[in-house]
Amino acid sequence: MTSAELKTVARRALKENFFQKMLLFIVPIVLTIITTFTTKAFSDFIDIDNERIWKEFYETDILSDMLKEITAVWQSIVINEMLNFVISTLIAILTATAIFNYIDIFRGQKKEITLLSDTLRCFNDGYFGKIALLTITTQVILYLLNWMIVIGWIPSILLSFGWSQAIMVLHDKLEDDDYKGIWDVLTTSYQLMKGYKFKYFLFQLTFIGWYFLDYLSHGFVNFWLIPFSNMAMVAFYEARKQKRL
Repeated sequence: MTSAELKTVARRALKENFFQKMLLFIVPIVLTIITTFTTKAFSDFIDIDNERIWKEFYETDILSDMLKEITAVWQSIVINEMLNFVISTLIAILTATAIFNYIDIFRGQKKEITLLSDTLRCFNDGYFGKIALLTITTQVILYLLNWMIVIGWIPSILLSFGWSQAIMVLHDKLEDDDYKGIWDVLTTSYQLMKGYKFKYFLFQLTFIGWYFLDYLSHGFVNFWLIPFSNMAMVAFYEARKQKRL
């Protein structure tokens, strides 16, 4: 299947009763929009503070005062990074829960949406711990690799593409009562993506126009983009499993 065909079947899966299907992602969408605004505000604050510190550096001879200012800025940066990590992990967990529902919708196994119970599905079905463990593990590993400038970037990219199907794999292993731990899930995902990482990368590139619109709209395009892109990724997974890519 081509990228255009994958997007077409994703749109078709979303077409009927789109509003309720979108609401399955409402918490990740809102958190993403809030994060967009807070990240920009923090970036502006750091720029202003850096400018003030360097101005004071040239105007004063008191090195200790300047060091205190620099320390305060770095503390703010570290706290902001930690908060971003926590929020992004929470978004990833809630997104995984919504993807579980989207897989069932795509396969025609879910005709009706009960918003509250479906949104809290991971708690009701007892999957929360497994989803959280998988999400946190992948987030921590990729986060640490990204901090390893240059030498960590290549393995980070390879792992992120290789593990891109992990949530869908987890869904099927839980449904088939074949769950053997997160490393089995990650290994299965990586094997599934052997020879398909570049195709997945090209498929992701087809959304670049939407990401640009998302940037211009300060995140409000996400009300369409997040459901659409995630359903498209479900379509990619299904096509890969059926060897139709």
